[in-house]
Amino acid sequence: MNTLQEKNADIHYATVVGKFVTSILSSNQATFSVYESSKSPSISVSNYIKRWIKYSECGATPVMMAVIYINRLCTKTGIVLTIRNIHRIVLIAMLIAIKIYDDNCYSNMYYAKVGSISFQEINILEEHFLRDIEWDLFITNKEMLVYINMTG
Repeated sequence: MNTLQEKNADIHYATVVGKFVTSILSSNQATFSVYESSKSPSISVSNYIKRWIKYSECGATPVMMAVIYINRLCTKTGIVLTIRNIHRIVLIAMLIAIKIYDDNCYSNMYYAKVGSISFQEINILEEHFLRDIEWDLFITNKEMLVYINMTG
């Protein structure tokens, strides 16, 4: 269990990462991928990450891992982040990061509820994401530091 100081730092970090991810969103709404939502969610990316941290009990490390995985997705597939896909992409990247980082994680059913999507949809999105990044899940310390400095 995280201390109050760690939780506050994690919430601050979620805000920083959320703003960073939001700053690179494209206004192009014409793209379509499995990650697209039929409408734009009303919750901000920062608040979505904060919600994820609260209910998944994860810290800053999986959040940063998720950013790296999102970059890999965009680089390998050419997917452009938009307001209609960013929440689902963040959700799946966080899900995968937590599974890699922490041996004691919740079920996909639980994470689907946290992410406000169906159990079937979270499973499909996870499978697509892993294939899209070609199962490239290993992150070096050097790579992590580059991303920490980029968002900090």
